[in-house]
Amino acid sequence: RHLVGHGSRVVDFGCGTGRHLAALAPKVALGVGLDNQPAYIAAAVGSNILGPVHFVVADARQVPCAPVFDLAICMTSTWGTLPDKIAVLAEMRRVAPDPGRRIVLVYAPTSIGARREWYARLDLETADRFRSEHFTLNRIRSLIGRCEVEPIGDIGYLVFA
Repeated sequence: RHLVGHGSRVVDFGCGTGRHLAALAPKVALGVGLDNQPAYIAAAVGSNILGPVHFVVADARQVPCAPVFDLAICMTSTWGTLPDKIAVLAEMRRVAPDPGRRIVLVYAPTSIGARREWYARLDLETADRFRSEHFTLNRIRSLIGRCEVEPIGDIGYLVFA
């Protein structure tokens, strides 16, 4: 699928340090990264991404943006870590109103073993362990409703809502 062309407007929910918008920056007319963690936004701003890309500390349930985006993304299973997935999806739909223009990347239950190994190598095992929901197809459809789902190997799903 070709979803980001020259002049696209993209909003990244849970942008972290901005790596997805950094990759898209040469093509976008506007990129906005949202995260509720000030340290991530500071790192994204400090990475000096070239182009019309902006980073904002914001609650993904109440985005301070008008509905002007061609694409809303929530990558690397960030959506799986959120306590109010429905409210975030509603905001994604509001700011990127065209159907199929919201992309959520989520992990499948089959990814757990590989991810534990990966996290251990990265020394991410902490006392307050990182938690993320792992999604079955039924769970995805019960939360999102009508959507297209593409498997990503054995680890997850790319969901177009």
